[in-house]
Amino acid sequence: MRQSKNILVLCVTLFTMCIISSCSSSKKTVVVDEFYEPIVVLSKTDTLSNKLEAEVQQWLGVPYKYGGQSKNGVDCSGLVVEIYKNVYGIKLYRASYEIYEKNCSKINCEELGLGDLVFFNTHKKNNRINHVGLYLKNDKFVHSSTSKGVIISDMTEPYYKKCFIGAGRVKKD
Repeated sequence: MRQSKNILVLCVTLFTMCIISSCSSSKKTVVVDEFYEPIVVLSKTDTLSNKLEAEVQQWLGVPYKYGGQSKNGVDCSGLVVEIYKNVYGIKLYRASYEIYEKNCSKINCEELGLGDLVFFNTHKKNNRINHVGLYLKNDKFVHSSTSKGVIISDMTEPYYKKCFIGAGRVKKD
């Protein structure tokens, strides 16, 4: 049942993208997301945003697997590493805390934009980052949850507000 829903979402997304590419308008386009409200794609001319949106859609529903880095199973940092490699051609460190410390410039939440990274400590045993997600828009981020696999969550949910450590923008150098 879950796989059928994912296939339906992918078909709707591809159909929407086909319509977008044949349209000469530069109006904003909405792509359907099965978990939350629609994600707004900036415009048909913003190909990097479209590429990121398409990549995220391909990962939704992939099951969680500790140390995983494929569509058969992926953990949070594996997801971010793969998306950055596929969309931006940037190689990131594999551990979430290393991505934060070595690949990112720290930014305030008010500065968050499409493709920035958000970091969390979900264990609270220490103050070390152990979870990462990729920021989309309107407080939404995509990540690999141990219980639900790759999903889109809201940073304003009490759990994520409590666990939030910081945000970062990947350095391009």
